[in-house]
Amino acid sequence: MADILVILTTTSFSTAQIISSKLESSKIECFLKNVNLIQPSIGSGVQILVNESDLELAFSLLQNMFSEFTLPSHSYHEDKDFSRLFIVPIDFSLASENACYFAIDLAWTYKARVKFIHAYNIPDMRPISFDDADFYQTTITSQLFEMRQEAELKFAQLTAKLKAYIEKQKMSVPISTYLINGLPDEITLYSVENENASLIIMGVSKTEQRAFEPMGKIADRISERSEIPVLVVPEETYFSNINYIKNVLYLTDFDESDFGAVRKLLSVLKLLKTKVFCLHISTEARDPWDKIKIVGLSEYFRKIDPNVVIECDLMVSEDIIKALNEFIIEKNINLISVTTHKRNLISKILFPSMSHKILFHTTIPILFFRG
Repeated sequence: MADILVILTTTSFSTAQIISSKLESSKIECFLKNVNLIQPSIGSGVQILVNESDLELAFSLLQNMFSEFTLPSHSYHEDKDFSRLFIVPIDFSLASENACYFAIDLAWTYKARVKFIHAYNIPDMRPISFDDADFYQTTITSQLFEMRQEAELKFAQLTAKLKAYIEKQKMSVPISTYLINGLPDEITLYSVENENASLIIMGVSKTEQRAFEPMGKIADRISERSEIPVLVVPEETYFSNINYIKNVLYLTDFDESDFGAVRKLLSVLKLLKTKVFCLHISTEARDPWDKIKIVGLSEYFRKIDPNVVIECDLMVSEDIIKALNEFIIEKNINLISVTTHKRNLISKILFPSMSHKILFHTTIPILFFRG
């Protein structure tokens, strides 16, 4: 059976050639995608694909190639009391910083470690002009060094603020940082799998929640592909402490994945004193079976956790987002939970998923579970 091709990294054509040569010299087969065949030197966003079976070795070689420009993860004491690991991809924005505090508070509640990751792409190193090939914007070494220095400084400043917060709140939360070149979503998902993380927490700002903004796209891709829960925290979310989460909304479309998502949701909420609202919104006339389904789902919640406080409801509205916002205000919802499903490109374009719409139209933290 043929191996599945996966993306190792995305970079400029010139840098892709360097990386591919290194991989091939190590007997790792690779392929270049999105190459401008007419003028390859002006191409950017070239993807390097490798067989899935070679991904771990290829990723290791890529790290070694640019090891001098990579900030290793700061080590911390491995304590049996901190067996869980939360991954937080950051871009040093206010939204990311807000998510960092959210992650630390949640980690203290669940006795977890937190790893903050910043991934940056290798810069484009092509010549400015074909007529003067000796004139370069700068060398790959100096550009990467400058990027590393800037990111390292920001990481140091952020880490100092987070440690001060931990000390002020009298908490004990092991934190670490990791700076590396690569695609943020690929690095995040690789770290999750490699280190057996239990939760991804990331922040997005109001402008970034638009589909074409960097962190908005990253949040959308990660929530769709991640095998573990993903908590997206909008910048507008007022953060005091994790105990402010009192009312949690679980949105259901009566899919089979509800049962797995309910178990995961109650597992996440078990240390928080919350009330759960289960809601189904339909755009057409109410189906008589909907009431039976919502009652059945409510009973399943109580079967998993007899102590859960739950309220189920059905709504009919042509504007699902408007109906959802009204429900959030009425019930004072602090957290939304939805299930995502992997879909093909045509489906994404023609029929955007409900989780995608919610992500870009709310200021409430959203907890995504993979369906």
